[in-house]
Amino acid sequence: MALVSKSPTIGSINYVIDQISHSEVGSHNLLIHPNMDVLRYIYSGYVKRQLKDGNEIVLILPYYETEDKVREVLTLPDNIVDAVTADVGRRVMTIIQ
Repeated sequence: MALVSKSPTIGSINYVIDQISHSEVGSHNLLIHPNMDVLRYIYSGYVKRQLKDGNEIVLILPYYETEDKVREVLTLPDNIVDAVTADVGRRVMTIIQ
């Protein structure tokens, strides 16, 4: 087992989302964020990008958020609803808690 250490990525929310989106499949990322609002921006932006641009399946296992709060964040007007509706014409969202 190899231990890979990389210096921290510090930057805007969009920069962090970009870095996570380009990480290797199966990699693990540790996010240190100042508050839940920042985390919400990051996970909603990441999910939107992966579903819209990457045509990916995203699994969300909320720990610090309730299922209802994750659903609320992902269905805000600028988030996932627009991306999913535009690409596949229907909404399918399963959140496992």
